[in-house]
Amino acid sequence: MDYAAEIERIGAENRRRMSMLMDELNEAKLQTERNAQACAEWFAAEASRERSEREQAARSAADEERERRAAEAREQQEAAAARREAQARQQHAAPRTTPVRRANDPAIQQHYEQPRESPEPTGPLTEAERREAELREQRAAIARAAAFRKANDVVRPVDDEDEDDEYYRRKSWLV
Repeated sequence: MDYAAEIERIGAENRRRMSMLMDELNEAKLQTERNAQACAEWFAAEASRERSEREQAARSAADEERERRAAEAREQQEAAAARREAQARQQHAAPRTTPVRRANDPAIQQHYEQPRESPEPTGPLTEAERREAELREQRAAIARAAAFRKANDVVRPVDDEDEDDEYYRRKSWLV
């Protein structure tokens, strides 16, 4: 048996198999690169489509918002015009003021308010007018509550001979 020839034959067979495996690996590598390129193109197209859909949705939402604001502005202008007309009609009647004493300090504090003859207009209110009237009432209530709190904030001595006055007016109650 010729060992050198046998080693040469085994080496040639290994080179042939190695060559086939390298060809298969190169083919798999090329196929993977083609698939990766196709996936990348598909993802790019999908991202572009989604971006354009979002932009379109944002544009339509902005258009709807712009239209809604324009409608609200028109409604507010109409309500303001109606309010001005109602105020003009009310101003023709002679408004009289009456002194009103508040419960929190009746001896000192007096307010002059318009008499409340008709708190609501005779015609039906639009949504904007109704909201504005509610807001006005809320603001007035808040202002009244704040004035009441402020009026009760100040401590006045009952008389000049009050010996406990200094005790109750101290800055800190921490002893």
